[in-house]
Amino acid sequence: MTSRTSFDAALAGRADTIVSRFLDRAARDPERVVFTVFPMGALNALGTLTWGDWASRARNVSGALLAQRLGKGARVAVYASNRELWPIALLGAAMSGAITVMLSPDATKTSLMAELQDCSPSVVIVDTIARLKLVRQVQAESRQTFTIVCDDLDPLRTSTAESLFEWEAWLKSGALALETYESLRQEFAERVDWVVPGDIIAIAYKPGTSVGVMYLHEAASAMAVTLTRDLNMTLADRIAVARSFSGVFECALGVFAAIHAGASVALVESVSDALRAARLHESTIVCGSEDILLEMNDHLRRARMNQENPRASASLLVGAQCHTMVCVSEGLATESECDLHGAGITLATFYGIPEHALICRNGPDNWYDDSIGEPVSDAVRVDYYGQLQVRRGPMSAVGYYCREDEFQRQCEPDGSWLRTGDRVEQLEDGALRLVGRMADLIKLPGGVSTSTDDIEAALCSLPYVAHAVCHGAHDKPLVAVLSLRRKEVERWARVQGIVAPWAALVDHPLVYDELANGIARINALRDQRERVRGFAPRELEFNIHTGELDQAGHINRAVLLGRFEHVFADLHNRLRY
Repeated sequence: MTSRTSFDAALAGRADTIVSRFLDRAARDPERVVFTVFPMGALNALGTLTWGDWASRARNVSGALLAQRLGKGARVAVYASNRELWPIALLGAAMSGAITVMLSPDATKTSLMAELQDCSPSVVIVDTIARLKLVRQVQAESRQTFTIVCDDLDPLRTSTAESLFEWEAWLKSGALALETYESLRQEFAERVDWVVPGDIIAIAYKPGTSVGVMYLHEAASAMAVTLTRDLNMTLADRIAVARSFSGVFECALGVFAAIHAGASVALVESVSDALRAARLHESTIVCGSEDILLEMNDHLRRARMNQENPRASASLLVGAQCHTMVCVSEGLATESECDLHGAGITLATFYGIPEHALICRNGPDNWYDDSIGEPVSDAVRVDYYGQLQVRRGPMSAVGYYCREDEFQRQCEPDGSWLRTGDRVEQLEDGALRLVGRMADLIKLPGGVSTSTDDIEAALCSLPYVAHAVCHGAHDKPLVAVLSLRRKEVERWARVQGIVAPWAALVDHPLVYDELANGIARINALRDQRERVRGFAPRELEFNIHTGELDQAGHINRAVLLGRFEHVFADLHNRLRY
């Protein structure tokens, strides 16, 4: 069987989009396997999907949508883990001119309701009965009207009166509609031919919000080209993807880039099965997560203890064919990433924001332990405050769904540059290092803007301070709330001969003086306008369970500013009067 790797949009008679390239692949290699399915907990692959079957089933999705008389731009929400329904629904919606709404499979009832109310879908596709129940609860409470399609549903439980369909039955209804009605077939052909780069292909929600980020077909193609180039992807590559395609990066790699390069993909439903699936699939590229990297590191640690070769040991875990591990960058290279790179594992991490998923790349050729890597293109700049900006281009989101004004506030006034919200510094070799968030910058009296990060870090360097959160404003000087290291403070108090319960010890004058002396030393090294003018030690020890710290152990600023609002107000009042 021969495979063609080039593509001529003009010969296909359509615009050069992911849809036209997909249909070209399916026409040229209909029998070649594109997806291998690894359900949760399965010891082996339990199914495959060829390019031809993918196109046929996606066509049936289009037929079902057209049979419902859905116009171009209708929203089709997908709320599922990595199953074959994901790429089928995505391309089927795209061919009919619909927009796929990418819902995280981890969405809570609250976030799911907010997102469904925001996007007003005509169809919601789910995989499991548990997710079906959640969607139906949300539908009942929000009184929304939409069709629900479920993969795991017993066909006997479906009810057209309630607009509830089993996945396979829904696909058959789409196929039957296209077979029966000439007008529907003609409309389908026209919809496919009318797909252009400027059409919206997907809406992805920003984490923790109900803000939907809209991506064009042009962005899908541009991300596919970039990933194919930067990862040297070819027709021979085999990609394992464990995280849901609801993530823009995972979708760009596992669907768009796979179409562009002609690569095959392992659909891994559960992250815990990712490495076994990659080994069985003989994956050359594994799209992972921090959990997967930690699992690999534990394996390598045991290998070192047994004096085994780390690289050979890693091959036993992930497969000898794997040449690159790929994941989304969270900033500086994590300890797991550095350890794996040190063991000879080739890594590539990509930094981006919801509005522009691919901004910087760390690896696979040049690896940096202390940065987010090199810009993917030269269309980046750093503004006066150190904020990284990226020029809006083919890979950028086109806007927020029904929130155009809010999106414009994310851009520079001329609309041509996106603000990332991250502050960076440029290294000598051109790589970028994250140094903080713009949200952590505060404007103090005198017009100076400063980051609280380095001030809080300096306060935490004091021997008795575990955590610090600072607050100030244009008319209020900098003040701080301190969470103390209880054991160290109590040890110091015993040496000083102070006997007092913890609550009283925190407010003891000698403890206050000791903290004040340390803060005075820090202030002496800072600009006068950036000095801490007041502070309040608290007996509360910040921790994850009570919400003061996030899962990474960093302070949860929004929570702390709200929780200690009265303390900050009291500190400022004392300074004022």
